[in-house]
Amino acid sequence: MTRLHATLPVPPKPSSVALSELAIAAGMAGRSVTLCFEGFPAPVLCQLYKYCIRYAGPETVRNIYTQADVRKLAKEIDQVRLVLVHTARLCNLVSWTIQTSGLVLEDGAAKPAQFHCVGSRDAEDDPGATLVLRGDGAEQAAVAQWLLTAGGDSPD
Repeated sequence: MTRLHATLPVPPKPSSVALSELAIAAGMAGRSVTLCFEGFPAPVLCQLYKYCIRYAGPETVRNIYTQADVRKLAKEIDQVRLVLVHTARLCNLVSWTIQTSGLVLEDGAAKPAQFHCVGSRDAEDDPGATLVLRGDGAEQAAVAQWLLTAGGDSPD
């Protein structure tokens, strides 16, 4: 008996996923953007970050936990496409490091996008463009469903 391969319909890409991809692309075009993820549960955000790491290329992603990580980022900024900041007190320092990298890099050179989920309390002190993505119930569900069906293996 012949079996037909049936595929499940792929849900539309949620805004949070599309904006994450666009933020990485904007950085590659020399326009770094910070995305602040608020209200996303840790398991969903972790899967979204994993998707974005694959999208950017794992070798071009840096995790920032300490001041030493920021110093290392400053030295290799031209090789980085995505920065994941895990400490609230370092968000603005990382942003300043990225935005002032033009002193080292040529104008229009690629700069990394910055993602964090540690709040936007000092947004007025951030020298770059910041977009806050709120994970309300519908967006959380849409991101989780999309990652399960379309984004789990590789970026499209």
